Amino acid sequence: CDYGTWALEMASDYPNSHFIGVDVTPIFPSAVTKPNVRFLQCNVLDGLPFDSNTFDFVLVRLFGNTFTERDWEDKIINEIVRLTKPGGPVGSWGHRAGELGASYARQLSGKVKPWVISYLDITEEEYNEMMIKAEQEFNIHRTYASTHRYVGQKIISS
Repeated sequence: CDYGTWALEMASDYPNSHFIGVDVTPIFPSAVTKPNVRFLQCNVLDGLPFDSNTFDFVLVRLFGNTFTERDWEDKIINEIVRLTKPGGPVGSWGHRAGELGASYARQLSGKVKPWVISYLDITEEEYNEMMIKAEQEFNIHRTYASTHRYVGQKIISS
């Protein structure tokens, strides 16, 4: 779910639908809410707290680097299929490219700053300098990320 941007945008576009975002960390928006959006903190590797065949559509977004290949094969794909209603689409979206990716990285670095500063025992100024240098290196070395996407449809059993 990340920051909940997709769920909130979809909730605005489709006010008669309901959207649920989940993430292992509590980084959901608190100031911006919609009546048809709910956010839950939980770990997909432990299974999600929903009945089988609950959702018309399940989207996994920005999880590509979060889990191992074994996690995807043994747990995540099975959980996605379990939650999707028969005949429903499932999909995955990897990562934004270009300037949107840099913008996302900046937002993320701002959210994790307190934990990184504490863990590395550095000052906020040192952290900010590290982030500036990292962004410069991204540009110098033309850093990119390969993404994998999939889309499928849950089989309707007869």
